[in-house]
Amino acid sequence: MARKSRKNITADNALQTVVNYKAAAYIRLSAENELTLNAGSINNQEEFVRKYIF
Repeated sequence: MARKSRKNITADNALQTVVNYKAAAYIRLSAENELTLNAGSINNQEEFVRKYIF
């Protein structure tokens, strides 16, 4: 069987599939931070994870 030329295949002609993934994040406040009421730590963790995922 002869080879087929791929010269005429462009990005527009190629089959494109979109894959969606589900992700979960786990953030926690340690006992030490809970005593000092450093809630900013939780917000920072959540922001970091959201930026990484998206």
